[in-house]
Amino acid sequence: PCTSTVTTKNVCMEFKDLRDLIEERCASLLEMPGEIYFGSERALLEPNGVAIIGLNPGGEGLGSLREDLDRWEREPRRETFSGYLDVCWHEPEFSRRETCSRCQRSLSDPAKMHVIPQRHQSTVIGIAESLGIDLRKTLALNAIWLQTKDAVKLRSRIKTLGCATISAAFETYFFPVIRALIERCKTRLVLCLGNGQTESSFSLLRDAFGVSQSAIVEVGDSYRDGRYFVYQDVVFFGIAHPSMHSLTPA
Repeated sequence: PCTSTVTTKNVCMEFKDLRDLIEERCASLLEMPGEIYFGSERALLEPNGVAIIGLNPGGEGLGSLREDLDRWEREPRRETFSGYLDVCWHEPEFSRRETCSRCQRSLSDPAKMHVIPQRHQSTVIGIAESLGIDLRKTLALNAIWLQTKDAVKLRSRIKTLGCATISAAFETYFFPVIRALIERCKTRLVLCLGNGQTESSFSLLRDAFGVSQSAIVEVGDSYRDGRYFVYQDVVFFGIAHPSMHSLTPA
């Protein structure tokens, strides 16, 4: 792991460095609604070598990307914050910021957290526990940071950026930042939440790295499928989207 003291020269990536890179590469997107990074400061400075990457934030109601960056910097729990452990993902009242109307609990008070996480959230937590992954030291973000209700609206949003496809937008705006994050934080395993042949975090990373289909290894069974590739000693493992798993994921 890299040194956690921000005054040393060996830190993997301070949040300021990440924000500077985002503002440089994605300046034209900063007023659009979405979410960028929902891991901890510790994951940037003392990473465990694991990154979890989904496709894009679902639902609606998030503020702008600029506001999201500001919010993270003000987050009092940012040293150990995990978007999978410290917020509620229930639907249809999906919110990472406010009190969940289903739980009737304050999300800002860890002692009053909800008891039964939403399925997507439960799946990720279960996989992390099974593999011994500390989510508080794990990089967590999406491949596309713009919030949309579904894939159709995501395609429409992408076209407003002047990109013909989601893949083109990913490689233009988001991939340079994500690649730098993976490299700087010495990531060895990238867990992709969604492994479809197109329009998944797995397929976007596969195409951006120029990995051929013949290099993909298929694993799994008739219920849960997985696939992975290795690029420069980093394993990119794609699972079926977490919302498709049971509440006790294998």
